[in-house]
Amino acid sequence: MNGSSFHQPAPATAVFEALMGQRIPGGCEDCDAYQTVEVTAPGIYSLQVHHDATCPTYMAIVAARHGGGR
Repeated sequence: MNGSSFHQPAPATAVFEALMGQRIPGGCEDCDAYQTVEVTAPGIYSLQVHHDATCPTYMAIVAARHGGGR
């Protein structure tokens, strides 16, 4: 036995790996956003939303992070 059966990626991992480098449409109702899958640590994935620069939701998030809030 060569051990290959012990090294199969989990089904979710295979899906995330297939999405790496892809622009997934959507992610915000207020702009023409897209999403990407990023690896934050081995086996840990995050979905990043990329908003338009003029997006009101994005501007509110930035303002809140810098103490401006709504």
